[in-house]
Amino acid sequence: MIHRSALALVALSIACGGNSVSPSTAPSATPLSVSIPEGFDSSGILFVIELSAEDVESNLLQDVSRFDALLRHVEVLGEVSAIDGLIAVPFQPASSTVAVRVVYDSVGVGMDALFGMQPGLAAATWLPAEGRALSLEGEPFTGAPEEPCIGDRLELIAIDAPETRRQGDPGQRRLCVYLPASYAASPERRYPVLFAFPGYSGSHVHGNAFRARARLDAISAETGIEVLFVGVETNMPEGPSYLDSSERFGDWDHYVSEHVPAVLDERFRTLSARGAIGHSTGGLNALNLALRHPDVVQTAAASSPDAPDLDVWMFDESGAVRPWIREWLRVEYALGNRGQMISYAANWSPDPSAPHGYRWPVDPASGALERDVFARWRVRSPAADLATPEGLARAQRLSGRLLITTGRADEFGLFEPSEHYAAQLTEAGIEVRFIPTPWGHFDHEERLDEPFRFLLARLAR
Repeated sequence: MIHRSALALVALSIACGGNSVSPSTAPSATPLSVSIPEGFDSSGILFVIELSAEDVESNLLQDVSRFDALLRHVEVLGEVSAIDGLIAVPFQPASSTVAVRVVYDSVGVGMDALFGMQPGLAAATWLPAEGRALSLEGEPFTGAPEEPCIGDRLELIAIDAPETRRQGDPGQRRLCVYLPASYAASPERRYPVLFAFPGYSGSHVHGNAFRARARLDAISAETGIEVLFVGVETNMPEGPSYLDSSERFGDWDHYVSEHVPAVLDERFRTLSARGAIGHSTGGLNALNLALRHPDVVQTAAASSPDAPDLDVWMFDESGAVRPWIREWLRVEYALGNRGQMISYAANWSPDPSAPHGYRWPVDPASGALERDVFARWRVRSPAADLATPEGLARAQRLSGRLLITTGRADEFGLFEPSEHYAAQLTEAGIEVRFIPTPWGHFDHEERLDEPFRFLLARLAR
């Protein structure tokens, strides 16, 4: 799911915009003039977020818990081009609008640009509604950052993965290996392997679990159990891979279940005991890998995983698609390039004949459920897999080896599907440790302490 830094940067742009906001009369229908800073591409996608006086007073953009409400205010104006650094947009705010925030995505990163998740990829500003000339601020994208897998006990592993290769993507993948503290001094010792999967827009280094290496070290020192800790890169241009075999993304299932373990076993002193951990999208990937391949990964811990039960997440008690889910799909459908829902669709319902190359489970215009497409999504969820004889048999092999922790205040509605899936496992006779917390989706690195202890204890067996 979307990282907190996204919404935090939105709030920062308000604080630093230099313009106070107060209720005002909506402007006339004259075009909105947008000035693009030097160094940005002259064409890109323009977004607007309209706010009423009530929205401003309630700090809508700053309130992470109101992500669902924010989506209703987002409009994608589409592809625009600048002439002499200016874009004229025929934009007419609603009569209740007192402020407009504009985002310009010049490199096609979609939701990342909208929520400021990759600084430098988009520009944004904030003005009272009477202003019709916006001067966007921001730093132009200058290319990929320097390799972050550098430091004490860190080793970067580059893998040529032809099974994930496709047009425009050479299939070069990265792992960041964090060596155990005793690795250099104990040349005869072998170690279990713990995979760390990143969330949305994470990387082989930038994932909640892998960033918590200091907490893992402290628990390892306390218990005497050390592991080879491996950050796994899973991102694709559309968003995360869900470790599936996909027509569009390639055979990520083979890559992560066979290719990666083989590379690690050849290069490092490993044991066959392996575990997986992750937060958010990384949590779902940790579960999926273990549930699909309990012979390869024998234990898994998921923190606030993307919904393991899609029915509970997407539908309300009446069976209707939740309004905020419809809004999320609407916004990303208009983007078509990168986003959470886009990554689901690209993985689970690719269709070369459809707009953008994939189909949606909900019609973006009417909000009606497309049952055949949702069936393709649903079958990929752990809850649906558990309902099959094969899925049940695989899950039974992990009894006592699964942990799920989710906050009751999760901003993306992930508590209920996690709780429901844990109950399904229990009803099936599969022991799972479910740890509810009072937290939301973000912060609280201590939420990983118990998952680390749980995994180390089982890997030591």
